[in-house]
Amino acid sequence: MKQILSNLGIHLGLMFAGLIGGLVFMNMPKNKKRPTWEKITIVLVGVASANYLTPLLIWLCNIPDGVQYGISFLIGYMGLSGIGSIIDFIRGKVESKKPNNKYK
Repeated sequence: MKQILSNLGIHLGLMFAGLIGGLVFMNMPKNKKRPTWEKITIVLVGVASANYLTPLLIWLCNIPDGVQYGISFLIGYMGLSGIGSIIDFIRGKVESKKPNNKYK
């Protein structure tokens, strides 16, 4: 079963850390008035983002393995609001790793 999940790119530890981060975010006072469907959607996006973006950020930034769950928690906590920031960060990292082809 673990191999099947791994083949799908699912890491239960990262997802759990993202879930906890999303749940903490949803319990903030400003989020109490959101409709239930919106809360569930935000938490699920946080979980999926933590699962798939954590390995990418660890690889791009050469982050040691010991902090991967903390990063997953933060990604889950940031949820939808943090996705744009993460995408901009990744884009900057990728752009900086491209060879400079000014003279094409």
